[in-house]
Amino acid sequence: MNKIISFFTKAPFIFWAIGIVLVGYFGNFLFSDFKLGIAGNYSLGFSQAGASSGITVNQGKIYSYAPTSCPNFPFTNSQYANLPSTNIKVSDVGKIIKVKKGQIQVNHFITAKTRKYPIKYPLLISPSATTSTFSVSGSNWNDLTTCANGEPDQWFVGGSGEITSQDQIVLVNSGLTPATISINLFGHHSNSLQITRTIAANTQSTFGIAGLLPGEVSPAIEILTLSGRVTPYLLDVRSKGLSSLGGGLVPVSQSPDTTQVIPGVVSNLKIIGKNNASEQLFLRLLVPGNIDATASVKVISNDGSFVPLGLDQINISHQKTIDLPLTNFYAPNPVAIVISSDQPLVAVAGQFFSNGLTWFGSAPTISNLQLSLNNFQPTLTLINPKNNPGVTKVTVVYSGNGGKAEKTGIQILSLNDFLTWKAPFPINSILIQPSNQNIYGAFSFISSNGINRSLVLRPGAEVFSISAPTPDAKVLHRS
Repeated sequence: MNKIISFFTKAPFIFWAIGIVLVGYFGNFLFSDFKLGIAGNYSLGFSQAGASSGITVNQGKIYSYAPTSCPNFPFTNSQYANLPSTNIKVSDVGKIIKVKKGQIQVNHFITAKTRKYPIKYPLLISPSATTSTFSVSGSNWNDLTTCANGEPDQWFVGGSGEITSQDQIVLVNSGLTPATISINLFGHHSNSLQITRTIAANTQSTFGIAGLLPGEVSPAIEILTLSGRVTPYLLDVRSKGLSSLGGGLVPVSQSPDTTQVIPGVVSNLKIIGKNNASEQLFLRLLVPGNIDATASVKVISNDGSFVPLGLDQINISHQKTIDLPLTNFYAPNPVAIVISSDQPLVAVAGQFFSNGLTWFGSAPTISNLQLSLNNFQPTLTLINPKNNPGVTKVTVVYSGNGGKAEKTGIQILSLNDFLTWKAPFPINSILIQPSNQNIYGAFSFISSNGINRSLVLRPGAEVFSISAPTPDAKVLHRS
């Protein structure tokens, strides 16, 4: 025993050297996905290690991501998550697995083994730097959103409580403790209403808008998570008898602010006469505070900007939704709509058709966004509404099938105030990295029934960062 103790006290540097080797080896394994790859400066970060660990290292900082959730919507035909890796870990929320006789286990993680993962239960995705997307389709429609980890305060400014509505608020509690939420409901004809509900652990709950605000044409919904981990979604499905009137997802809206930006709006319906008046694009706005607001609307495109007729200096009553038609609005290519107000408001753009509906959400600013897609060829819209001096460089790194084999590309875009970029081939993953943080964006695409939709560029998981430890040999000394 004395010889062993003597060895440890007299040769500490042997173990120091072994420790350095082990840290270097395993650190290289854990963080291999964030090695600088394409062009020596950018990495898609879709390798197996990073997809499962949710940890990346860059410029002396360690970044960690929260797990994200995807819903299991009712009234749909197919649903699947577009995952960043075949090796990422996933768990079916609410599924009970018998491990041994008399024992059960919840949130049992398994390896996905596919990037296009079919949804049978709400899905919990292990932490990743790459945001997974979620594809859903109904009888005559399809849509796309991001899987998210949920925020304490989220807004949905869309949907309907009319008799044709089957709209559902979907709440996924992926945690192992009950969660408490508060739902604040607003409408044009309804007084504001607040209800509180408890969501059981590891379950999904749904609430019909028609049951909460019966007959309300223009609802807006705020969902506050008071405790627990809840991810909310809003499905808008309409039907008349046995006939489907279409469906889609109402995107999360930005929290109340004096400026709201809605990028990626496309309206290729030419309004001729009054017969099509019900199908024109409109804005739904809500001022949730206690003071009325005055707002103005501006449309920005590749051809410049303009204020739509009658949408300058609009008076908006507080705590009442208002739907503002964009009369004779025609935009066959993506544009951005900017709403400026003297009071904080929330906003969305919508359009109804004889065969469906669509919603365009307001966007946050983006800094460094990685998305996992599935054979998707969208048009990217980026906007810098604050007109910061100088040109913003936006780096876009993408990979996809490109015909036969996996292809990768990199594009450096120059942005003044507005630009659009079309993916050259169907892509499976993309990194968007602007040189400043005042940029908003969205993907525009066409659904199966020919209706234009958008996917707002929004990270699904919140990122946390700490400084990476710096090795210092000076702290080592003999005792």
